[in-house]
Amino acid sequence: MNEKMFGLIRGLFLILPFFVFFSTVTADLSESSSETIYINGRIYTVDDERRWVEAMAVTGAVISAVGSTADMKSMAGKSTRVIDLQGKMVMPGIHDAHTHLLHAGLKWTHECRLPPNAGRDAILETLQGCSEQSEDDDWIVAGDYNPNIPGNEKLDRKFLDQAFPDKAIYIYDFTIHHALVNSKALTLAGIHSGTADPPGGKVVKDIVTGEPTGELIEMATALVSRVIPPYDAEINGNALRYSIARCHQYGITSVQEASGTPTLLQLYNEFDHSQELNLFVMTHIVWGSEKWGDETVSGLDDLIAARDKFSSRHVTTNATKVWMDGAPLPPHFTQAGIEATSDGVQLDKLLFDQKRLADKLTEWSQLGIKPKIHVAGAGSVRVALNAIEDAYRGVPTQVPRPDLAHSNLISEVDVERYAKLGVVAEMSPAIWHYGHVEGFEVVDDWWPFASLLAAGAHITIASDWILPPNPNLFPALAGVISRPKESVGLADAIEMMTRNGAVSVGQFDRFGSIEVGKLANFIVLDRDLFAIKTSEIATTNVLMTVFEGKTVYLNAIASPKWR
Repeated sequence: MNEKMFGLIRGLFLILPFFVFFSTVTADLSESSSETIYINGRIYTVDDERRWVEAMAVTGAVISAVGSTADMKSMAGKSTRVIDLQGKMVMPGIHDAHTHLLHAGLKWTHECRLPPNAGRDAILETLQGCSEQSEDDDWIVAGDYNPNIPGNEKLDRKFLDQAFPDKAIYIYDFTIHHALVNSKALTLAGIHSGTADPPGGKVVKDIVTGEPTGELIEMATALVSRVIPPYDAEINGNALRYSIARCHQYGITSVQEASGTPTLLQLYNEFDHSQELNLFVMTHIVWGSEKWGDETVSGLDDLIAARDKFSSRHVTTNATKVWMDGAPLPPHFTQAGIEATSDGVQLDKLLFDQKRLADKLTEWSQLGIKPKIHVAGAGSVRVALNAIEDAYRGVPTQVPRPDLAHSNLISEVDVERYAKLGVVAEMSPAIWHYGHVEGFEVVDDWWPFASLLAAGAHITIASDWILPPNPNLFPALAGVISRPKESVGLADAIEMMTRNGAVSVGQFDRFGSIEVGKLANFIVLDRDLFAIKTSEIATTNVLMTVFEGKTVYLNAIASPKWR
């Protein structure tokens, strides 16, 4: 693995009644004409019965007709708004199956941003600039640093202490799983030479002195993050507004929030009631992890028990999130793999054993809760599948099945188990966003799209936004159809990022395809994905995003007539 590869890693991370009239499918419009009709388009519906149409009508929040331009015009009333798509491609709104909206928003609007692959001097210079601009005299939270850059492998608290002896510094690394802190932060957290490693984490200590070096691995980061003062309501609100706007910019109309915390659940609820959300959100409430849940383990149990309190029109909270292991990235490699010599799972890297997970999954299945399980290694995948098999044996198929988040490393013998168990293969985040990289050929058969698809697995695509700079999934779309190994066709890939997501969260009767009676959640693109080179798909721009009939994003280069 070379520096170029490391640089890339750092840069990543109501159905209404309807009838057919000639070529037109419509809802019953006898009482009122359509409010808006979209004509002269290339509308890709993702509907098995009718993949392409030329035009559609929207009444209120619902698609009321699809068909030809002539048909739509014949249905227009005096007050109908007509939008000429001028041949542009339209598709259903994108479902991002794994994102962290508040954390990503805070990262890009409030926290101190280090230059990509910054070395020691650049880190200190950036921190100093952030300190001078910050109103917080006690803490600086920053990211991301890359310990794999030459010279950075020796980063510890001492170089931070020289510049910041009296201000606490917390820097998360490029995986977001680990952190580097200075002595002030260690003191405030009560960490010293006698501090024991927490379950699933490590406080790195000097091999000679036994003193903490400031490096915190996995669950040890919670020892410090728990004492960082929480952000106020204004900062959190602005961060979430930023993230929602970014989702709309990239055509995302529904998401699965992968780190539901008390603060975030309250924010989603407030935003939805004040009509600021304009997204469908399935919020997976964190279970069993103070690090990721920003709450004690018992507090998270209470939050799951009170989940219905936070449900609203566009937010469902009947979902949970479990971390089974860490990250499959250097230098720590905290994922649970399978030992090549013994074919045995690396049990010491699992955060929960098979029985405990199975017991919890059994409980959740009885409550109709949909879990999302973080599995970064082939070993954690196998244990999660075993637990799912134990927990869901005899459970009706309509009970929502778990997502296995990331699904990047899967043993060949476990691929077919996804379909047999009804498990969702959620594919995120991914080096395949950016194509093949010399020196990193090992990932060419990671994220086995083609094998999973051939086995009949249900696949979704996600950004895992907090790692990459934005939630743009068009590079992912290009990547999944052009991998050296394990690529799939364009139509299949589009389904993965639209209808498959809607099916996964139990909302396919409401969105995920462009059909009469479904919500008018769709996007207009600046190019026809089926008529261009694969290399051009990654740079696709969204011209318009419509959520429940309302335009929530309009690109500056979009037609003035659409405004």
